[in-house]
Amino acid sequence: MVIALGWEPLQVRRVKIRLLLLFKIQQNLVAIPADYYLIQSDSRTRGQHTFRIPTARKDVHVYRFSFFPRTIRDWNKLPSAVSSASSLEGYRTALGDLPTAQFCDE
Repeated sequence: MVIALGWEPLQVRRVKIRLLLLFKIQQNLVAIPADYYLIQSDSRTRGQHTFRIPTARKDVHVYRFSFFPRTIRDWNKLPSAVSSASSLEGYRTALGDLPTAQFCDE
């Protein structure tokens, strides 16, 4: 039925919504303090974009599968053209243009 309607799989829609909320947090568009939850990376490598967010190393499953660690892992996989968007609409458009395979677990 999902294919017949032309919808994206639920897993993909959930990832995109989480990434959209993280973008809003970074841009201070929601009342969640970014500096309390997010630390911008100070290291730059060729394989990663400049807006990469370092992940905290926790072995507790409750933490690892919560919003910030899970979303930060997905954020760090984004191409730099998407993560460097300057507006919410530009980010939403760039995120929508990515292939569905980008959001599926391997």
